[in-house]
Amino acid sequence: MSDEIIQTKNNRNRTNKAKQAEKQKKLGFSTIEIRLGEPTYKKLEEIYKNQQGVTINRDHKDINALSQVISYCINKVYEKLYLKNSKAKLPNILPANTKDSQEFFDLYQAVKFLNDSKDVKNNADIKKIMLEYEFPSPNDYLTSGHRRTNLWSTTEIDDLLDVEILNESIDSLNKKNG
Repeated sequence: MSDEIIQTKNNRNRTNKAKQAEKQKKLGFSTIEIRLGEPTYKKLEEIYKNQQGVTINRDHKDINALSQVISYCINKVYEKLYLKNSKAKLPNILPANTKDSQEFFDLYQAVKFLNDSKDVKNNADIKKIMLEYEFPSPNDYLTSGHRRTNLWSTTEIDDLLDVEILNESIDSLNKKNG
């Protein structure tokens, strides 16, 4: 491969990473660097394979999938240590333990962040942003067809923000795909 082709590819990769980082930041997802010891990493690999259906590629990790698995682990610990001991200050949201339920939980996290943002005025604004970034709608995950139509409604946003409905949906997806 010529130096010019490699340079073009590297520039495109940097541009794509920058766009992805900006999108994640706008939706309230923080980027952090973590270090795990080998015994902990092996446990993470096992959980990852169980939930994602594939093995972690140590050289080229799927950061979104890895983030979802770590999110599950944090939510599971929070459920076990804080909710069970009545020390929780945050809502009781079921841990998402399948690929689809984790993606669904990410929709909730993005919508919740936008809803709490001072820059977003209403559900119509949230809908516009979610459509702009081409997120599948919550109903796409909940229907058996899994069409990924990207059609959002303000009712779906209300449902994502309702913890009881959110938990029913996560539970359904956990059972459907687990």
